[in-house]
Amino acid sequence: MYRTRRQKDRQILFPWEGRGGVRRYLKVRRVGPPVIVLLMASLMTWVVAKERRASGERRTRARLIRLRSEVSHYLAAHDGECPPNLAALLPGLGKESLPRDAWGRGFRFICPAGAAGGEPLSHVQGNGRVERLRPSAGVPDFILLSDGPDGVPGGLDRIEF
Repeated sequence: MYRTRRQKDRQILFPWEGRGGVRRYLKVRRVGPPVIVLLMASLMTWVVAKERRASGERRTRARLIRLRSEVSHYLAAHDGECPPNLAALLPGLGKESLPRDAWGRGFRFICPAGAAGGEPLSHVQGNGRVERLRPSAGVPDFILLSDGPDGVPGGLDRIEF
């Protein structure tokens, strides 16, 4: 049945029943592009933040590997004696200052590894001489670690080597 344009205009329709359906009702042509741009910007922000954190972890691990080799060289050169602190490694590193993690904080150094709170395990002999105890088998000689992105000491996101 053929209807004239005037008859079509006189019909009462719900907004979603007319030409264009739900898209026209929601005005997708006007609202859609900004929403899509906002979603894409949110996705890009999330990806960039995740990659920035991952790259920080990779840089920190690389610096820890370099420090680990310097500590190992120090232990070999000084008959297994731990360096008093990381500053003793500066001549071997060839730098004026100690490296920092990707978030600008210094590394933590515990030697020997079995020491509680970073204090070295030692034993005072009868003659008053202090002897440093070697860690037991299976325990590394020392621990190097970064507090990670959040900076909480011993936090769940620490980077340890």
